[in-house]
Amino acid sequence: MANLETNEGLVCGYYGALSIDNTVGGVGFPAGALIHASLKGRIRKIYGVLETGQVRFTTDGSTAPTLTVGTLLEVGQRITLYDEETRDFKAIRTGVTASLRYHVFYQLV
Repeated sequence: MANLETNEGLVCGYYGALSIDNTVGGVGFPAGALIHASLKGRIRKIYGVLETGQVRFTTDGSTAPTLTVGTLLEVGQRITLYDEETRDFKAIRTGVTASLRYHVFYQLV
């Protein structure tokens, strides 16, 4: 993985693939993506692309996504989440298993 830097002064420190299924309450990002021990930085942004399957997602921290609740994300669409949204993100597939490829950007302390 390339060590990507942005004009926002952030460093890309994690890359992953999130498998999104029909888990009640939705699926969020793994703890390893949200807390990067070696960088000791604050997570500021997650950028991702939905590669397979359609999903619905929420980012308010209290609403669970369902087949009819949440924002619809189609295959090929991009998503950018900031700050609290990165922790509060939950998604559920609407059909077949879905996969979201993502990069996590940190602000170094």
